[in-house]
Amino acid sequence: MLVQIYFLFFVLPYYGVVLPAMFVGVFGLSLYFSGYLSEVFKAGIDAIPMGQTEAAQGLGLNWIDTARFVIAPQMLRNVAAPLGAYIIAITKTTPLLAVIAVPELLGSAFDVASTTYRYAEPMFDVGVLFLILAGIAVAVIGRIEKRLGLGRHSR
Repeated sequence: MLVQIYFLFFVLPYYGVVLPAMFVGVFGLSLYFSGYLSEVFKAGIDAIPMGQTEAAQGLGLNWIDTARFVIAPQMLRNVAAPLGAYIIAITKTTPLLAVIAVPELLGSAFDVASTTYRYAEPMFDVGVLFLILAGIAVAVIGRIEKRLGLGRHSR
């Protein structure tokens, strides 16, 4: 990921393509994780038996209704947990954007620490904030799994 960010921010301007740091950060993270997430969604769709699609077509559903009412709900059940893991991974990867001067949590903590010469407190605060963000993501994914009937006791 760091190579992609460096390429987008430092190499493309050499060829006349100058992009803002925030755009490079968001685009770089999106580009990096899109491959992983596409595989997660592909695996979620591949896990659905082909008979489900055939049954939907047998009932006279068109492709859009089949995807919306048959494939998507089952796919969401299959990808809920891995999707949550990748959301947490994206959050944990944001400090890499500090190399291109994108203001993010860890970079802000280093700014405060270099001004006050106190490193423990800002780093502790950032660690707690990352834990809170990860906890919120875990709770949201847990609620989604519960809503989709994927709780511990549902099987």
